[in-house]
Amino acid sequence: MEYVKYMWHNIVSFTSYINTFKFMDECPRKEKTLLIIQGKLYDLTNFRHPGGDILLDSNGSDATNIFYSTHPQYVWKMIDTKEFQTSYLHDDNKVDTIQMRLNKCGNYVYDCDFYKECKKLVENHLKKRSITYGSYFDNCIIGVWTSFWVALCGYTYSTMIYYEGCISSCILLGITWAMGNFNIMHISMHGGICNNKYIKPLLDSTYTVFSGSATPRWIEKHNHIHHGHTNTIKDADKHASPFLRLHPHQDRRWWYKYQHIYFPLLACVNTLSNQFTHLKYMMTKTKDNGKLREVQVNRYYLSFSLWICLAYLYPIYSFGVYGGICSSLLFQMVGSLWATYNIVINHIFEQSHTSSESYQCSFAKMQIASSCNHYSGSMIMTFLTGGLNHQIEHHMFPSLHCFHLPLLSKDIKELCKKYNIVYNDLSTMSLIRSMHKTLQIYGTCEETSNLPGLGDYQSLMNGE
Repeated sequence: MEYVKYMWHNIVSFTSYINTFKFMDECPRKEKTLLIIQGKLYDLTNFRHPGGDILLDSNGSDATNIFYSTHPQYVWKMIDTKEFQTSYLHDDNKVDTIQMRLNKCGNYVYDCDFYKECKKLVENHLKKRSITYGSYFDNCIIGVWTSFWVALCGYTYSTMIYYEGCISSCILLGITWAMGNFNIMHISMHGGICNNKYIKPLLDSTYTVFSGSATPRWIEKHNHIHHGHTNTIKDADKHASPFLRLHPHQDRRWWYKYQHIYFPLLACVNTLSNQFTHLKYMMTKTKDNGKLREVQVNRYYLSFSLWICLAYLYPIYSFGVYGGICSSLLFQMVGSLWATYNIVINHIFEQSHTSSESYQCSFAKMQIASSCNHYSGSMIMTFLTGGLNHQIEHHMFPSLHCFHLPLLSKDIKELCKKYNIVYNDLSTMSLIRSMHKTLQIYGTCEETSNLPGLGDYQSLMNGE
C-alpha cells in the first residue's frame, strides 16, 4: 500500500508539471527570426514553419547543417526558388547591423550523389511504411516508445524512494535515467518525436529534469556545433574537459598521457559538473541579454527546480540527510558513467577520421568517416542507447526517430560499399577498448602524427 502511495504522489507531481507548461506558450514574436543557410541570411519571422517552434531554437545561428540534415530534398530546392528568395532573403547590406553569434558550419557539400541517394533511401523508406502500415502507425510506435521510458523512469525513481536508497535501486535508477535521457530528450531536441508546441518543450526539458543540465546549452553545443563540426577541432565535444585531450590538434599537457586510465572517473562526475556549468551558462545568458528567449529561461528554472526536488530534497526528506545525499550521488554517478560512455565511444576510436577543419567536402562522408556504430541493425541495442549505436545514421538524419535507424542501416551500409566508403561497425566491448586505446594515443601524440584516419576530409571527395 505504501508503494502505491509513492507511485500516486509522483504521478500527481508529473501531471502538475505538464499543466504548468501549458501556460508557458510562446508570446507573439517581437524580434526577428534570422538564420544563415549556405552563407545567405534569411528573415523567417513571418514564415510558418511546419516544424513549429524548433525554428526559434536556431535563431541567430548558422543553421546550414541543421537545415540540410533534417529536411528532405524537395525542401532543399524550395529555398532556392525565386519566390522564397524574394519573400525571405534578408538585405545583405544590413548584416553588420544585426547582433548575431554565428556558428559557421564550414562550406560543406550536401548535394553530392552519395548523400542525395541516402536521402532518397530514407524518403522511400518512410513512404513505403506509410503505404503499408498507414499514416499513424509510426507515430504510435514513437508514442509507445517514449511513454515506456517516461513510465520506467518514474517507476525506478519510486522504487529508489520506497527502498530508501538501497544500492541496487540507485544503480537501476541511474542506468534508467541515463537511457531515458537519450530515448526522450535527445531524440526530441532533434525533432524526432513531435513538434507540438506543448509536448516538445516538455520532452526537451527532461534533460534538465533527469540531470540538471540546460536544454538551450545542449542545442547550441550539440545540435549546432557538434553536428556541424564532427570530430574537427571546432567540435564542442572535444573541449568538454580540461583534463581530456580528445583531438590530436589540441595542445598537449603532461596529465593527458594518463587520460585513458582516469577517464572512467571523469565520466562518473560528468553529470554533477554539468549542473554547475549549465547553471552558469543560463545565468550568464540571462544577465547579458543573450539570444535566449524568456520562455526558454522559465522552462529551465522550472525544470531545474524539479530536478533539485527529485534528486536532492525529496530523498533527504524521505530518508535523512546522509542517506539522501549518498543515494543521490550514487545514482547520478552510475547514470553519468553510462551516459558518457554512450556518447564518447561513437567518435573516439582508432580509425576515426579527424581534422582541424574542413571545407568543400562531403558532409555525409565526413559523418561516416568520423563515426562508428556498434551492433548495427539491433533494435534491442537501439532501445538501450537511444539510437546512438547507429551514430552514422543518426548524424546523417538527426531528426529521424531512432527506431528507424536499425531498419535503414543495412541499406546505408550497401550504399557505402557502392561508393567505396568505409562503414565503421564494431561490437560494444570492442568499441570501448578501441576508445581507451585512442585516448592513450591522443594523450601523447604529436599534432602532426601519422595517426590512423588522421587527415583532411578533402580526401573523402575523391571520385566525386
